[in-house]
Amino acid sequence: MEIIRTEILSQTAWLEFKQKIYLDREGRERNWAFVERVGGQKAVFIIPLDPKRRKILLIRQYRVPLAKYVVEFPAGLIDEWESVAETAQRELIEETGFSGVILNLSGALAMSSGITSESAYAALVEVDLDPSHRQPQLLETAEDIEPLIVSLDELATFLAEREKKGDIIDGKLYCFGLGLALSSLINARCNSAS
Repeated sequence: MEIIRTEILSQTAWLEFKQKIYLDREGRERNWAFVERVGGQKAVFIIPLDPKRRKILLIRQYRVPLAKYVVEFPAGLIDEWESVAETAQRELIEETGFSGVILNLSGALAMSSGITSESAYAALVEVDLDPSHRQPQLLETAEDIEPLIVSLDELATFLAEREKKGDIIDGKLYCFGLGLALSSLINARCNSAS
């Protein structure tokens, strides 16, 4: 596979619709259309956990492209003057009113590589979900975000209920919940075998 050139087909202030002209494995010229953030801006999504209370902090956000609410992790774009960690802290406070301590940052992760070049970082953050520690959200007028505190033990049930009510579950959150369920299943089987 060899990229020959990239062309901009259309552009807005925030997004570019591009096409890459490339040679496939047999040397044939092909093209692939995709969306890219202007300047290749990256994002971070935050996984806020309160281990003491066994709870997770999520958000329910109206997403215009889907014309629905999506239950997801807090997230945001990384400004050019910010580090990934600074953006994670800022977005967590803005979207939920909670702050926390970053435990782990991933490298760049592909988000939907068949349609976009977007990559995002994952930030695992320990938060104290005591309601007295919550500050007011700092939302932009274009944002409609509701913070949700959910028991880790009830996450699968909670997500199924939100889906029945018409919300869409973000793929990253679904995979997190599936991993949590598989971990519990494996632990239960290991404990019953011993």
